[in-house]
Amino acid sequence: MQLTTLLPLWRAGIAADHTDRSVRSYAEHVERFLRQLGAEATITSITAPAIETHKQRLSRSHAPRTVALALTAIRSFIRWQIASELRQDDPTLKVRFPKAPKPLPRALSDDQVRELLAALIRPSGLLPAADEQWRRNALAIRLLLYTGMRISELGSLRWRDVDLAQRRLVVRGGKGEKDRTIPIHMSLLGELRLAAVGRRPSDAVCGHAHGPALSLKSWHHVFERWVPALGLSFHLTAHPLRHTFITALIDRGANIFEAQELAGHESPETTRLYYRLSGKHLREAIDRLPATW
Repeated sequence: MQLTTLLPLWRAGIAADHTDRSVRSYAEHVERFLRQLGAEATITSITAPAIETHKQRLSRSHAPRTVALALTAIRSFIRWQIASELRQDDPTLKVRFPKAPKPLPRALSDDQVRELLAALIRPSGLLPAADEQWRRNALAIRLLLYTGMRISELGSLRWRDVDLAQRRLVVRGGKGEKDRTIPIHMSLLGELRLAAVGRRPSDAVCGHAHGPALSLKSWHHVFERWVPALGLSFHLTAHPLRHTFITALIDRGANIFEAQELAGHESPETTRLYYRLSGKHLREAIDRLPATW
């Protein structure tokens, strides 16, 4: 079976779990790899040596992050073939992925946070469906900002995991399949109490009006389509809200272990990146030096 005939099927198979932009990017990388293999290439043409050759060619003109993305796309294509029972082996297991430097997290400034919160104030006169959507999306953004949840964790949050009396929520199956408890900020309580009216324990906290959760792709659409309509002076995606949460904790005195626990980081080394971004603790350390010796 020629590989070009599999591309549309693979794209359709990964569409539910990726944004349209990600699917296009993956497809472009895989198509480039297939052009290297030739028009008559079949599944058996995808071997570890062929992938390694492609990797070396890319490395001559592209940054490690781009090369790693290309390899990730090829791996996705191969693992879809395995899941579809078209092949049994994964040749990417024999290929070393380049290590890309980890960028500093991107947190919003205080001015940007104030602008965002002001933009989330619900306008009057919305039709019922638009009003319900606004309430849900605004609550979701505030939850991301005040809990630091990942967008996938927000999508999985159910009302049974929210204890308004004790002011805490439980994030189930976070990174590393670990649960964690996050205290609920006072500014969220009233909105959560309102949103909880008439909801069942199994309903998604931020989901469809009749209870089910939104897909991860739908949440990406919220940030790609609904958020831009707020008219913010900056581009906003979900992850900077998490970065802002962690950085704000550190700026306001949380130690590395508290920040790690609340963020759900597996290693304190990940949390340390946010201390580099904040810099406040370093300034305070410098300020403790004497003016004269």
